[in-house]
Amino acid sequence: MPQSRRLAAIMFTDIVGYTATMQRNEKEGLKRVHRFSEVMEAAAASNHGEILEFRGDGCLAVFNSAVEAMHAAKAIQENLQKEPQVPLRIGIHIGDIVFTDGNIYGDGVNLASRVESMGVPGSILFTERVIHDIKSHPEFETASLGKFQFKNVEKPMEVFALANEGFVVPPRNQLSGKLAEKKTKFRSAIFIALLALLGASGIGIWGSKEVKDTSDIKLEVSLAVLPFVNINKDSEGDMFSDGMTEDILTYLSKLKELKVISRTSIMHYKESDKKIPEIAEELGVEHIVEGSVRMYEGKARINVRLIHVEEDQQLWSENYDRDLADIFKVQSEVAQQIVQALQINLTPSENSELKTSATANPEAYQLYIKGKRAADNRRPEELERSIKLLQSSIALDSSFTNAYSHLSTVYFIQATKISETNFSEREKKFALAEQMAKKALDLDKQNVNALSVLGGIFHMNGDLEKKKEVTEKTLRLAPNDASINHAAAFYFDGIGDYEMSLQLRKKAAELDPLLYVYQYNYITLLIKNRQFEEARKQLSKVIQLFPEDQISITQLKGMIAQAEGDYETAISFFESIYLLPWLHAPLGYCYGKTGQREKALKKIEELPAIPRLTYYKDLAVIYAGLNQEDSLFHYLDLAVSQYIKTPQSLTKSEYGLMATLESVLRKEMFFDPYRKDPEFQQLLERLKSPN
Repeated sequence: MPQSRRLAAIMFTDIVGYTATMQRNEKEGLKRVHRFSEVMEAAAASNHGEILEFRGDGCLAVFNSAVEAMHAAKAIQENLQKEPQVPLRIGIHIGDIVFTDGNIYGDGVNLASRVESMGVPGSILFTERVIHDIKSHPEFETASLGKFQFKNVEKPMEVFALANEGFVVPPRNQLSGKLAEKKTKFRSAIFIALLALLGASGIGIWGSKEVKDTSDIKLEVSLAVLPFVNINKDSEGDMFSDGMTEDILTYLSKLKELKVISRTSIMHYKESDKKIPEIAEELGVEHIVEGSVRMYEGKARINVRLIHVEEDQQLWSENYDRDLADIFKVQSEVAQQIVQALQINLTPSENSELKTSATANPEAYQLYIKGKRAADNRRPEELERSIKLLQSSIALDSSFTNAYSHLSTVYFIQATKISETNFSEREKKFALAEQMAKKALDLDKQNVNALSVLGGIFHMNGDLEKKKEVTEKTLRLAPNDASINHAAAFYFDGIGDYEMSLQLRKKAAELDPLLYVYQYNYITLLIKNRQFEEARKQLSKVIQLFPEDQISITQLKGMIAQAEGDYETAISFFESIYLLPWLHAPLGYCYGKTGQREKALKKIEELPAIPRLTYYKDLAVIYAGLNQEDSLFHYLDLAVSQYIKTPQSLTKSEYGLMATLESVLRKEMFFDPYRKDPEFQQLLERLKSPN
C-alpha cells in the first residue's frame, strides 16, 4: 500500500446552509457551488495551492506555507462576499497529511476540519501553529477566540480569527462545532457535546455536517465586583473605594468572555449584611470579587480576593500597599489578576485596555468621582455642581479622558431636560456635549462613554447612519456593558431588527438585574414579540426583586392579558392603578374590544389633544379597538406624516417614538388585523421612503 507524507498548511472550506438551500431551491444551490468552486480554484492556483478534494459544499486544499494559505483564504472570502454571495466558513491548520490509496489522513487534516466547523459565514479561523508563521505579516489582523478542547485531541488549542475589516470575528459564546465535551473546574456552566465523529466517506475526513443547536449555551464566565469597603469610614475613603470598584468594573466589562454585573446593581450591596451565596444567586453569577481600601499617611492599603461561590473556594487574593499617586495602577493590576485566575483568553486590544491607567493625579481623580456622584440624581443644581467638579478635575489633569467623557454626559442630560421651546439653549448644551465627547475621543478613540454620547446626539438629529456606526462600535468595545446594550436596543428597534433588540434587552437585564427599567423594558418587548411564557417568567423574577413596585407590576400583568386577548382581565388590572400616559390608549382599546364604546370614546377625550405623533398613534390604537378602520387609517396617516418631518419639529417626548414608529406598526398587536391591508402597506412604504 503506497504511502506518502508531507507537512502543509491545510485549508477546509464549507458552504453554510447548503443542504437547506438545495432542499428549498436546487438551482440556487448548484449555482452557489459552481461559483464557490471557480473562486476556490483561482485562489489556490494564484497562491501555489493544491485542491485535493471537492465534495458538494466543501473543499480540502493544501498550501506550501501558512502565509499563502491565508492570502488565498482572504481572497476567497472577499470574492464570495460580493454578489451573488456564498456564505462560506474557512479553517486552516499546519500539520502532517498522509496519502494512502487515494485517501487523505492525518491529525493535521482532522484539526483543520475541527477548526472550520467552528466558523460562521464570512469568517477565517486558524490555529496557533498558523499565527506563529504569519505574525511578521502586518497585512493580517488577528484576534484570539480562546482555547478549545477538540474531540480526540489531547490538549486544548488556541483558535484565532482573521480580524481585518469586512471579516467576521464570531463571539465565543456563539461558537459551536466539533468540540469535546467539556467541564472545567471553575466553569461548571461550560459543557456540551456538539458533533458526531467524522465519517470515512470518499476520503477519510468527510462526514456528517449536522450541528446541534447551541443557542442556549453560555460560554462566558460570570462575575460581580462588590463595592469595596472603606475601612476609614470617611468621605475621602469612600470616594477612592467607590472609584476602585467602578474602574475595575469598567476594565472587566470590556472583555467578551466575561459577564460582569453593572454598577447600578452591585451598589445595592454597599454595606449589605447579605451573605455571598445569596448575593451571587440574586445576581446570577458564579464568581464574586470583594475588597477593602484603607487610607493612611498619603498611602492606601488595598485588599482584594476572588471567590468561586459554588465551590466556596478562594481563587486568588492580593494585598497592595501603594502611594496615592500609584493607586490607579492597582485597578489595572487587579483586573489583570482576575483575568489570569479565571483563565480568560484576551485579544491583543483587550490586553492593551487592561494595562491603561486613567490618571496619576489623586486630587483630579477625587474631583472626578465627586462629579460623577453629583450627577447621579440628575437634579438641576447637582448637574451644575457636577460640571464644576469635572471642570476642576480637568484643570488638574488636561489629559484625563474619563473626566471629559463624563462631562459630555452631564451636558447631554442637561440638554434633554430643557424645554423644547427653548431651542437655542438646548442646542447650546448639545454642542457642549459633542465638544467634550470629541475631546475625550481625541485622547482615546475607544472611549465608550464618549461614543455613547455621540450616539445619543446622532439619534436626536435623526442621523441613523452615524448612529449605526457608533452603536456597532460601542457594542464591539464594551460587549458586556449593560447601558451600551440597552441603548443599542433602541437603535435596532428603529431599523426593525426586533430579534437583535430583544437579545440586547435580555443581556442588559442580565448584566444589571437590579435596575428596574431594564427588566421592565425587556418584559414589554417580550410581550410585543408574543413570548408570553417568557414574559411571565421574567415578571415572576421582577415581583421577587421589586415587590414594592406594585403599580408597574400590575401594568405589566395588564399588558400580558391584553396582548393575549383577555381584555376583561386587562381592564381590571388597568383600572385598579394610576396609569402612565401611554397606557390610556391600550385601556381604550380594551374597552372597544369588549363593546364598551362610551368608555372607549371617553378615553379619547382624556388623551392630551396635542396634534403630535404620539397623540395620533394613540387615537389609532383606540379606533382599532372600536373596529373603525377609516378613523384608524386617518390617524396613522397623520402619525406617519409627523414621523417623516425633521427631528427639530418633534417634542422631546416623541424622539424615542420617532425612531421606532415602524417597529410600532410592524409589531404592536393592536394593528395585527390590518397588516395585509394595502393601505397599511403604503404607510410602511412611506416610512421607508419619506419623500
